[in-house]
Amino acid sequence: MILDCRVAQASEMRGIVASTEGVDRVHLSDIVRRQAIARPHDPSYSCAEVDLDWAQTEERTSRLAAALHELGLRHGDRVAVVGKACHRYWEVHFGAAKAGVIVVPINHRLLAREVAQIVADVGAAALVADARLTDAVSDCAAAVRIGFGAGHGLPYDYEQLLDAAEPTPPPVHLDDLDINVIAYTSGTTGRPKGAMLTHRGSVLSAYGYGIANRFRTDDVVLTCMPPYVLRGQSAGLSPALVGAHVVMADFVASDVVDIVEKRRVTQLQLAPAMITLLLREPGLADRDLASIRAIWTGGAPIRPAELQCLGAVFGDVLGSTFGMTEATGVAGMRHRLSDDAADLRRLASVGRPLPLLDVEVRRPDGTVTDDDEIGEVVVCGDTVMVGYWNDPDATDTVLRDGWYYTGDMGRRDADGYLYLVDRRVDVIVSGGLNVYSLEVEQVINRVPGVVESAVIGVPHDLWGEAVAAFVVAEPESGLDEKTVVETCRAELAHFKTPQTVRFVEALPRNAMGKLDKRALRAPFWSGTGRRIAG
Repeated sequence: MILDCRVAQASEMRGIVASTEGVDRVHLSDIVRRQAIARPHDPSYSCAEVDLDWAQTEERTSRLAAALHELGLRHGDRVAVVGKACHRYWEVHFGAAKAGVIVVPINHRLLAREVAQIVADVGAAALVADARLTDAVSDCAAAVRIGFGAGHGLPYDYEQLLDAAEPTPPPVHLDDLDINVIAYTSGTTGRPKGAMLTHRGSVLSAYGYGIANRFRTDDVVLTCMPPYVLRGQSAGLSPALVGAHVVMADFVASDVVDIVEKRRVTQLQLAPAMITLLLREPGLADRDLASIRAIWTGGAPIRPAELQCLGAVFGDVLGSTFGMTEATGVAGMRHRLSDDAADLRRLASVGRPLPLLDVEVRRPDGTVTDDDEIGEVVVCGDTVMVGYWNDPDATDTVLRDGWYYTGDMGRRDADGYLYLVDRRVDVIVSGGLNVYSLEVEQVINRVPGVVESAVIGVPHDLWGEAVAAFVVAEPESGLDEKTVVETCRAELAHFKTPQTVRFVEALPRNAMGKLDKRALRAPFWSGTGRRIAG
């Protein structure tokens, strides 16, 4: 029996299995099929001017599964997808699941070289790309290349494939422990690593995320999160478990307000920077936004002044979640915007652990910390990855005795709330996107005249953290900031490029001679109570 008594915690989520009797698997392919039976003509996914219901989504995903099979993809093969927020993005997820094919979502903001590296590493048999992003896949060597949107220029057209296919998935044995997604996240070695997630893990993660969000069947959920990031994945999948309506849009503050009014949106899924820009939208307080009952975010804290503004416009609606690619959703909470001391203190928390997952804070010797003692956050449960694709050494480093060691340093209070205070691994979260310092340092260190460098995250009002580089240059090299930045822009995605470069005589080191990044961070984060943004 896969779902245990913890299912009872989801009583608020109408439409999800309410008991475990007769449940023999938790598989992504079942979600759309069951919703198409239960509510065929209710809205499912919308983007731009396209509105689909569950019956249409079921038929289109079945046709895609048949088309992938006809193109030669078999159980365990990989299909990479590069796209912006669109109903087709989720059709690829569900359609591939029906065919037993693994989805590899790729950040469309990466350089073509970086995209090609991931496609090659995972051995993708097929690639699906948005016409707006075909430049990003120009270097990819996948045998089957499918495009959607006008003028995509790829050999196969998505809609034509669906039109020609039968609305029946291929006869494939599906198991909930099959790999569903390989999600790439850069590592401290600078080489991208693919976290392998199962169907069971993906569905149960969405299930826990839905409990935190309190999704309902009558919800209209507007998500502006990029679909390749954790929160974008959760925002697209979790509402589907209850048959809610998911609306996807690229973020433009004025468009978000229009969509909320037009569609009577009940839940917003936004990055912290998006919330900041939304609150700056002229005339916001005069718009009809009364339908909103929750705004969910994560990845960086919201400043107190913005929290007050948010409460004045929307009411007590803010919630946040915390997670990572390897362990999906870990914690979440609804914030209370009040003057109560406990509520004010918990604004700095990432919440309590989500259902179906065990979370501990451990000392270096592996023992569990006391209340408010800082240690490493570790998690265990079905939602944790099974390992990194073709990288057993990296897997063994972070997975120990069934527990995933996150590299995040935190503490837990007496009421079970989790607080993050630092990172053991040097990850910078800028605008909700992960930037790994070693990858940037490797590029900078190749610049002629550079002796060594260190990259850290510093506070940024909009993006949470900005990338900052400290560089030791050879004497009389004449090296300047422009040269370093231009080199990074040529070799890295824009969001990874340092916004500031400081030249120093030497980098700080501890007694063991190791680089001391805490000393670099300290002046920037002094007075904040932490050394990371979220």
